[in-house]
Amino acid sequence: MKYHYPQEKQIMKTNLQHSAALQDQPLQILDCLLPRKTVEKLSGLSRATIYRLIKAGKFPRPLSIGTGSVRWRQSDVIAWQQSLVITAEMQP
Repeated sequence: MKYHYPQEKQIMKTNLQHSAALQDQPLQILDCLLPRKTVEKLSGLSRATIYRLIKAGKFPRPLSIGTGSVRWRQSDVIAWQQSLVITAEMQP
């Protein structure tokens, strides 16, 4: 391979080393922020029920991202869903 700039070879070598190091690490999934409508669809709950469960401490709290705007971490909603599955499996 022909390099046009002297530092290209070093950059390529560094990138390859970095890529090799990343292969040894577990894949990290980005945590998305979900709007209320999406949370309603994912959970199957209405807006009122979501806020009632939040008040009771049984649903994850949203993050405030601006005036009148909230979002939920996708990981929090997934963890809530998984807790329901675990609870359902534990009951006789």
